[in-house]
Amino acid sequence: MIGAYVVSLSFFICFNIIAGTAAHRDGRKVALSVSKLLFVTILPMAANIVLVLTRREMVTRLGFVLFFIGTDWMLLAIYRFIMDYCNYPYEGSRNRTIWIVIMGIDTLSVFLNPLLHHVFDVTPDYMADGRMIYKLVSLWYHKVHLAINALVMVIALLYLIRKITETSRVYLEKYFFILVVMLVTGAWEFYTIFGNFHVDLSILGYGVGSVLIYFISLQYQMYLLTDRMLTNVVGSMGDALFCFDSDGKCIFYNDSAREMFRLPNKRSMEKAEAIMGEMFDPDILYSKDRGKNTAHLFSDDRVVSVEFSSVYDERMTYTGYYILVEDVTEENQRLAEETYKATHDSLTGIYNREELYRLTEKLIREHPEERYTVVVSDIKEFKMINDIFGSEVGDEILIKLADKVKAGLKEGDIFGRIGADKYGLILKSKDFNPEQFTEGTRTVAYVKDQDSYPLVVHLGVYEVRNSKLSAAGMYDRAFIALSTVKNELQQRIAFYDDSLREGILWEQKIVATLDDALKNGDIVPYLQAQVNTAGKTEGCEALVRWNHATEGFLTPGRFMPILEKNGMVVKIDMYIWEYACRILKRWKEEGRKDMYISVNISQKDFYFVDVYEVIYGLVQKYDVDPALLRLEITESTFIKDMDRKIEVINQLREKGFLLEMDDFGSGYSSLNMLKDMPVDVLKVDMLFLSKTENEGRTRAILELIIGLAKRLEIPVISEGVEEAEQVAFLTEMGCDMFQGYYFAKPISPAEFEERFMKKDAAV
Repeated sequence: MIGAYVVSLSFFICFNIIAGTAAHRDGRKVALSVSKLLFVTILPMAANIVLVLTRREMVTRLGFVLFFIGTDWMLLAIYRFIMDYCNYPYEGSRNRTIWIVIMGIDTLSVFLNPLLHHVFDVTPDYMADGRMIYKLVSLWYHKVHLAINALVMVIALLYLIRKITETSRVYLEKYFFILVVMLVTGAWEFYTIFGNFHVDLSILGYGVGSVLIYFISLQYQMYLLTDRMLTNVVGSMGDALFCFDSDGKCIFYNDSAREMFRLPNKRSMEKAEAIMGEMFDPDILYSKDRGKNTAHLFSDDRVVSVEFSSVYDERMTYTGYYILVEDVTEENQRLAEETYKATHDSLTGIYNREELYRLTEKLIREHPEERYTVVVSDIKEFKMINDIFGSEVGDEILIKLADKVKAGLKEGDIFGRIGADKYGLILKSKDFNPEQFTEGTRTVAYVKDQDSYPLVVHLGVYEVRNSKLSAAGMYDRAFIALSTVKNELQQRIAFYDDSLREGILWEQKIVATLDDALKNGDIVPYLQAQVNTAGKTEGCEALVRWNHATEGFLTPGRFMPILEKNGMVVKIDMYIWEYACRILKRWKEEGRKDMYISVNISQKDFYFVDVYEVIYGLVQKYDVDPALLRLEITESTFIKDMDRKIEVINQLREKGFLLEMDDFGSGYSSLNMLKDMPVDVLKVDMLFLSKTENEGRTRAILELIIGLAKRLEIPVISEGVEEAEQVAFLTEMGCDMFQGYYFAKPISPAEFEERFMKKDAAV
């Protein structure tokens, strides 16, 4: 808005300089008045440009002073112009002296505002785009200033109205246009005063008014339109024009009509009447009540737009009619092409997304009794196809797939491209055959050099149950279904149900509220005790819990899989690492330097943060012993990039951290991992403690694992311990530590300290 405002005022300033100079050279009395008006108007315009561009209060105050002074003398120039234009005495008159004195006093009063503070003040204001400007605060004398300006305008208008009432109707036009300009400018001024705009728009009205005054008073000349001028004007029209009298006789047609309808060079009114008679019904041609209407006529090679209009004189007596014929063939073709481009996909020629959605909603709206099914498709790894074979091959595949689907469409089916390799189709539910569609996806292939490359196409299906749902919502639900099989090779089709949507919404809710939860402290660690064979608690594991603002208490299973999938688990891990360090620092200050906390490091942490820098930086920040912040990592973390991750772990162990391998025995390569990994503690997978039909085999495996750890001099923690019997046989096997509900559930840090950190506390 500011840019347009400044450009507009700059344009008017340039115009006023050029036009004012030209008017001054004219030399006529009225021209000199116009010249003065144009030059004086430059001052308030320039002041307004300064006001909207400056951010300095002092410059703003000066700008308003110049603006008020400029409007005084601009309005006086308008008053002088009206007097000269209406040929009323001004120079040497008493009125001139009075107004100069009044304006001089008002100018002096405005000029003294910095000392008297009676006209205006300024205050900061902010526009919609955040830009700060200073806004005018009106004080008591500002109203006096406005009243003086309004009085000048009113008196000028009264002189103009007086002239209109005195002059002949022949000259009415000369004064009437100026009156309209004055009234509109005054109305605009009144509107902007009470419009509470950030910038003063009234000056734009005066700018437009000055331009109009210049053209109306100096450039505009009134001409009486003669028959010859009328003939020349209508004769040069590009449209065909036929004029008929009140009896229906053709009295004129122009050159365009002659060329369009192949009429003789010499005027042949009878021939024109015959052609019009063949084209239109006599009731239309000879009706006096036709008013004005338009119709389109189509032939094999062209389209014409025909306008009929009756003509009446000043006494509303019917005098005849005219027919205006416009050849719109090219325009219709252009519109048809533009419509096609706007509604069809440029590559495949099928409907684009917007048109597919519009036609889908139209189809369902017009056939509420019918059941419909929406189907969407997606080509697996299509980006890889483009990378390997090139985008031209990718386009060829998209075209062939579209053609294949189009070949099987029935009447009423609507098919379109939603984007990239995604297509959408709506058809009657009774025509939808899942087996046929699934089989169709298995026959899609790209053939090159007689080699066939099968394409994996997945389908998502949504049966329309809610006809009020938007088309976008329907296709989105089909895509939700598709997302459940997009990584599958055997299963090609999936059907939507509400649980899928609820799952998506739950994921979105978890992701959307995570940052606020971390900021507000809604995510906290719960500590689960790790107990030795003597029943003494030596440490604990930090397990995350979420006190959700709207969903209540959430266990990790409700949100951690979601965060692990999208990588946001890193935020949780870093938060728990630091929280654990704060707890250890407090325990240290309270004299408990022997209790450790184990924290989890996930696979995603190694890809999104510098694990070494973050964890080592935290123990330095909180001045805690690295050995008390144990690092717990599952063996699956090392399936990829094992060497790089082991290097990071070794760096941390060199600083005094201890590494616990969690869920040992659950993977496919535990022994191999144990060979290469710098492990300090093994945590046996709790699955070994679950009920099974082969208790003896389970016991043998546990004995093997614990015995191996003993030979490697690695302590063993068994997690998931829930019964005294389990404690007994694990102790017998040589297990060093236990963790599970038999000893304690995960509890808050405060409860953990109360229960386990009293002197000589034991389970």
